[in-house]
Order: sequence, then C-alpha cells, then structure tokens
Amino acid sequence: MKVIAVTHIKGGVGKTTTAVNLAYLCAAGGWTTLLWDLDSQGGATYALRGERQEHASAKKLLAGKRELPELILATLPPRCRTRARSSA
Repeated sequence: MKVIAVTHIKGGVGKTTTAVNLAYLCAAGGWTTLLWDLDSQGGATYALRGERQEHASAKKLLAGKRELPELILATLPPRCRTRARSSA
C-alpha cells in the first residue's frame, strides 16, 4: 500500500485539486484508490459528485463514534476501469 498526502499550511494553493486529480489518475490506471476528504467544505467530495453526509466526519471516526467502512463512499469517475491493480 502506498500513501500520498497533499498538504500545505496555506489555503488556495490547489491541495484539493491536486488530491482529486491524483486519485482520479490512480483509479483510471486500475489502482484501488481511497481519497479521504478532510476539508470541512468537502471540496473533493463535491468534485467526485459524492453526496455530503452530515454524520460523516474525521472527528467522529477518531473519537470511535463511527467506523471507517460506514464512511466510505464508493464512486467511479467517468472512464475509470473497475479492475484493481496490486500495489506491490
């Protein structure tokens, strides 16, 4: 498994755009991909046409009030393949 984090202390520098595009390209390349949208504005969720869920939050997950599987939204952006590729 590979983990890629897109971070920067400043706002408006393209973190969400970069993360969404990286996730899309990985999924389009056949990799099983998880994009974790920690932004309170939900920009990545919006970009991937996901539905915002009020009960979903990283704070609740870390506090043990939610389980990870119930917070994952399955999306398949246009032109992405459905096969998974090993990360080895």
